[in-house]
Amino acid sequence: MAAGCLLILLLLLLSLCGCGRGGDDASGPPAPDSSRIATLAGFDEVLAEHAANLDGSFRIRCTPELHALLVSPSAARPDTALLDEIRSMNGSFGCTEGWDGDTLVVHDISYYAGWRILHAVRNGHESRLDARERETLRAAKLLVAGTSGSPAERERRIHDALCERIEYHTDGGTQGDKDCAVGALLDGIADCDGYADAMVLCCGLAGIPCRYMHGAARDAGTTARPRPPEGEGHMWNLVEIAGRWVSVDATWDDQEDRFSYLSYNLGTEDAAQLYRWDPRAVFLGWAAEADSATQLMPDQQRTPVRSLEEVYRAARRATAGKVRRFTFVCPGTPLWQTAETEFHRMLGCGGWKNYRHSQSGRMLEVTDIHTAENIRFCDKEEDALGAIREFAAAGIRSFSLHFRPGLADALFADDRAGLKRLLSRSLLEEPGSYGYSPDGGSVSLENATFTRPLPVCHSEREILSLLRRELAGKPASLAFLLADGLRFSAMQERVFDCVRSMGVDSFSWSSVGDRIRLLELEYPGEFRVVETLEDVAAYLRSARRSGKTALRIHCPPDLYAALEADNARVFWEMLEDAGYADCSVYSNARAGMLSVEP
Repeated sequence: MAAGCLLILLLLLLSLCGCGRGGDDASGPPAPDSSRIATLAGFDEVLAEHAANLDGSFRIRCTPELHALLVSPSAARPDTALLDEIRSMNGSFGCTEGWDGDTLVVHDISYYAGWRILHAVRNGHESRLDARERETLRAAKLLVAGTSGSPAERERRIHDALCERIEYHTDGGTQGDKDCAVGALLDGIADCDGYADAMVLCCGLAGIPCRYMHGAARDAGTTARPRPPEGEGHMWNLVEIAGRWVSVDATWDDQEDRFSYLSYNLGTEDAAQLYRWDPRAVFLGWAAEADSATQLMPDQQRTPVRSLEEVYRAARRATAGKVRRFTFVCPGTPLWQTAETEFHRMLGCGGWKNYRHSQSGRMLEVTDIHTAENIRFCDKEEDALGAIREFAAAGIRSFSLHFRPGLADALFADDRAGLKRLLSRSLLEEPGSYGYSPDGGSVSLENATFTRPLPVCHSEREILSLLRRELAGKPASLAFLLADGLRFSAMQERVFDCVRSMGVDSFSWSSVGDRIRLLELEYPGEFRVVETLEDVAAYLRSARRSGKTALRIHCPPDLYAALEADNARVFWEMLEDAGYADCSVYSNARAGMLSVEP
C-alpha cells in the first residue's frame, strides 16, 4: 500500500515537471524578472522595508540600468555616492556593502538610535531597549505629549522644543551620543545628526512622517550660528505635512539666543539656497514651494516682496497685526542686498522702531519687532488731521504719525516746512515732547494738548470780525487758521491794531505754518468795547451812575473816527450829557481807544 502511494506521488511530480518544461518556449520573449528593481523609487521602497525591520543584512537585485545609475557619480555632489544618500534617508549611518553583478549585498548595518527606538515602539519591543534608550523614549514621549492640534501645529512645537532644549556641539566632549537622539534628548547636546535623529523619533511618535536628509552646506546667508564651511556634510529632515514633503532643519534654526524659522518647512527652491544634495535621491514629491496655508503657522508666514513699495505695505500690515516676527521672501537678488538703506527705511515708514534680523538665501527673518503705540498711517495730509482728531476725542496725548514715503519726503523738506504747516492745521495746542524721523517718515508726540477745532479765515475782514467777536470774552489766548494763499505779513499791523482796539494791553503771538496764535493776552481793570454811538452813550451813563471817574472805551476804526473828529466834539457832548464835567480825555488812534480821567 505504501509503495503504491509513493509511485503515484512520483508520477504526479514527473507530470508537473513536464508541464513546466513545456511552458518554457525558447522561441518566445524571455519572461520579465519581477524580482529585479528598476527605479530609484522602487529601490528606496525596498530599503525602507528593510529599515522598518532593522534588517542587519539583505540583498537587492537591480536592473542593469538601475545599477548603472546607482554607481554613477552625481553631477550635484560628485564626492558622495547616490547609494549612501538613499540609505541615510532610511535611518542607516553605516554598513558594509558591495556589488555581486547587479545585486547589491549589504551587511553589518547600523541604524540611528532614534530610528531603533521608534522601531521598538511600533513593534512592541520596548523591553529590548537599553537603559539610556528607554530614558530617551520617555523624554521623547513627554515632549510629544506637550503638543496638540493639527500635524502642522504639532510639528512646529516639536521643532521649537528641540531648538529650546538642545545645545549645538560639534565635538564629542564627554558624551558619545551627540550624533543621535540619545545625546540630544538626554544630555541636551547634539550635532546635526543628533538634531535630525531626535526629530525623526519625536515626529514618528506624533504620527508625522519624517525622514533623514543628507547633503552639503552652502554659504547662504548670515545667521547668529556659524554654519559649516561650504561643501561640508550636513544632515537635516524631510517632513510630510498635508500630503507634501518639506525640508526642516532644527540645527540651523537653533540660534544662540533664540530659534528661527529660516530653515523651517522649505520647498526645494528655498532649500537649494542652503544645501546641495543629489537630486536623484529624492522620491517623495518634495514641494517645489512650501504651501504656507498648510505648512506654516500664521506667525511664520513668509511674505513675498518684489519692490520697496511692497516692503512698506507689508511692514504696515505687520504693525497693524502687532506681530513680533516677520519673514520676507524676495525672488531674484534680495532687496535687502541691492537697496539695503531704502529697505530698512521702508520698515521704519511701516512703523517698525526696533527689530533684529537675519538672512538666509532669499529670505530675511525679522524678530523682536517693536512698534510705536497709538500709531496711524497717513497716505495724505487729511489722514493726519483725521488721526489727530481721533486722538483728541479719545483723550490720547501720546501718538505717532507715519507718512507714506513720497508724502514724508515732501513734508520733511525745507526744514520740515510742510510738517509744520500740517500740524498747524490740526487741533494741537502744544505738541508736548516732539520728535521726528525723516528716515522713518514719522513724527512722534508725547503729552500733547489739544484745542477745539480752529476757525479758518479766508480774508482780512474775517480775521478782524473773528477778533472782535472772540476777544470780547477776554480769553487768555486765541488761535485761527489762514486759508490757502492768505499772507499774514501783509495784514499783521492792522490785525494787531484790532487786538489793541479790543482792550488788550499786551500780548505775544506765534505763527506756525497756517496757524496764528495770540498768547498771554492781558486786559486793563476797567474798559468797554463799543460798536455804535448808542453803545458809547449807554456806557457813559451807566459808569456815571456807578460813580466811575476813570474810563476806557475801545471801538472799531469807523466809530473811533466819528468820536475823535473835530477835537472829539461828539465825545465831549456825550460826556456832558452823562454828567462828566471836570475831566480829561486821551486818545490812541492805533488802539482805537478813548480814555477819561478825572
